[in-house]
Amino acid sequence: MDIKTLKKTVLLSKKEDKFLSLAYGAILKQVEKMTIGVKNAETDEKKLILSATKTELKEQKDSKKEGAPYSQLTIDTCLKVMESFGVKILSERETEVAIDSVISDLELETVTGKDTGKIMKILIEEYGDNLDKSLVNEIMKTKISK
Repeated sequence: MDIKTLKKTVLLSKKEDKFLSLAYGAILKQVEKMTIGVKNAETDEKKLILSATKTELKEQKDSKKEGAPYSQLTIDTCLKVMESFGVKILSERETEVAIDSVISDLELETVTGKDTGKIMKILIEEYGDNLDKSLVNEIMKTKISK
């Protein structure tokens, strides 16, 4: 998907499903925010749309967590767009299993705040874009020995 296709999707989905159009529109709005003052030749559209989609996904999830208005359809649409780029965000359970695996590989009996950076670095190297870093931080807080 490129920016032109994203704009077309927003317009075409307006006729069929207003809410789906709003979901794609939210992603497009993030793209527009990120491209203010950037020349077309300077952008990798795939990376830009993926980054904008991640930003929108994070904002929607944060709103949901805080009890503020959010759109489950926008969350689902963000995940669908990311999957179209070959990115599948790990579920909470998959993320926890990945963290436990790294902790085991590092042979850590207890996890301290200092270990968090090492664990995160390994997870990013291994899972890259498929990792929800804010979810990793949430889970890590429960694993740190006080």
